[in-house]
Amino acid sequence: MKKTAFYLIVVLVLAGALAWHFRPREPAPAAAVPSAEETAPAAPTPSPSGGERAAAPAEGTVPAESPAVVLEHFPETELETDIVPTPEGIDGMPALSPLAQFSRTVEQLQNNTLLSLETYGRPMLTSTNPTLRALGGVLLSKANALDDAALRQLVADEDLAVPFLVMEWIRDYGTAEQLAAFAEALAARDVPADQLADAILEDRFLVGGGRVALDVLATELPPEDRQDALLEIAEEPDLAYDVRMRSLLLLGESTDSEAYRAVLDDLRNAAPEEEYVWREALARLQERCYNDEGTELLPANQITTRDLYQILYNDYPNMVRDVALYLEDRLLNPDLEIESGSAELVGNFLKEFPESNRDWNVENEEVLVRLQTLQVRLADREYAAGEAAAAPEEAPSDSEIKE
Repeated sequence: MKKTAFYLIVVLVLAGALAWHFRPREPAPAAAVPSAEETAPAAPTPSPSGGERAAAPAEGTVPAESPAVVLEHFPETELETDIVPTPEGIDGMPALSPLAQFSRTVEQLQNNTLLSLETYGRPMLTSTNPTLRALGGVLLSKANALDDAALRQLVADEDLAVPFLVMEWIRDYGTAEQLAAFAEALAARDVPADQLADAILEDRFLVGGGRVALDVLATELPPEDRQDALLEIAEEPDLAYDVRMRSLLLLGESTDSEAYRAVLDDLRNAAPEEEYVWREALARLQERCYNDEGTELLPANQITTRDLYQILYNDYPNMVRDVALYLEDRLLNPDLEIESGSAELVGNFLKEFPESNRDWNVENEEVLVRLQTLQVRLADREYAAGEAAAAPEEAPSDSEIKE
């Protein structure tokens, strides 16, 4: 019940604060205010990612570029409700999680053509609401306007979730230079490992940032404490799927084959019957982490078409999340080996997925956008590796021959 109330507060505060920040300075005359029938949005049209995007509003309505309108269709009912009331003309759809709502807000502000992302984001840094401060940081990073002053302000934010949320967006969509600068500043803050572990377990990263927080935690903890902390996070059923599965991927990098198999078996056996989605995800993870004989863990510095086929061509609920987590995990490795054809395989999946015969999950919108960026990075790394392998070896110099 507490978590439900928190979800609702986040949505309402985010919508209200955005409306306040960008409220019209002069009220429109009463005659200009459209009626409910005039403002009812048209039926949604498919978006490039396969979801649904609302059609342009009727003439005389508030412009779609208005930040207040961006959030006006967020549900104002409890987020645990399966189907929420929606405006006339829009089919009922599941309530979005805070993370998906945040992602959709960023996308809609980014698609706005009237104001720059910096114009939107800069005033948000002084908001009393931490979600808006993080949103301001994300928009500045996307505008390449995250200067030193803004960076220091975000890193030092009193709410620990703010800097990790911004850093996660930078890692997902920004440049290596942006990420290095932010990571260096955050490391200087020196967040205690126990404080970070508590924040993850308390679900403080509802709107995002948990994956990056896990990575920082794993590097800060000594080996004897790391495994216990990662396992505790994976065992917590109330945490986001991405956070739980990311903790298991990190755990597999520092655990031997037999011990890791025992961990996955224990987690699957301990999961209650209603957590069948989690149990299936654990079985899929174990299948692809081990060789075909099931005896040894496969190297964690490789992307192979075998792994990708096992994820992409087994239709299960968390397939899209798993391929994004798999690529994210491997692309963080500087010594990565990529099997030829891997990027093409993921690219073909992204083209075919919107038209595939699957029930559309609106929560996949955020993951598919992230996956598109990962596919581009994968293609770049694969191409660079191919060019390096094809380059002829330099002939030895005369001095080297004499030696």
